[in-house]
Amino acid sequence: MSLVIVGAGPNLGLAVARRFGREGFSVGLVSRTQAKLDDLAAQLEGEGITAAGAAADIRDADALAAAIEALAGRLGEVEVLEYSPLPAREFMKPILETTVDDVRGPLEFSVLGAGQGIHVAHTAIGGSVAPGGDHEPEDIADVLWTHHAQRGPFQTRIGIPD
Repeated sequence: MSLVIVGAGPNLGLAVARRFGREGFSVGLVSRTQAKLDDLAAQLEGEGITAAGAAADIRDADALAAAIEALAGRLGEVEVLEYSPLPAREFMKPILETTVDDVRGPLEFSVLGAGQGIHVAHTAIGGSVAPGGDHEPEDIADVLWTHHAQRGPFQTRIGIPD
């Protein structure tokens, strides 16, 4: 059984990989830079977690699908897809200044690449996720594990007032 993290990086992605790895999951990592993925996979392998990376731009649906398929072939059937690419700064505009064209990129980036036929849980996070930041990566990883293990409510809000 494996987990694929789309948008893998050294903060939340690595924490999620470690959390699921402790539960026996093999970990597939996807981001645009193979060298970064190789470094993350080596860290995880050093901790006893089976891991591999496959580079893809998530706005290229064919490349993303190929990366996930390659990881599934190497690590086993994908049971969990964790999708948390870091949004580009140019996507963050005040709503009244946002045009239809401005929405296309974020829609491709944050929604269209996520896939279908899966249990979906959304975690909305207000603030930064980084060691010493607003939220510790390990704490968010525990929330994501709970989404998988307990299949609770669709949305969890962290650091966002009701």
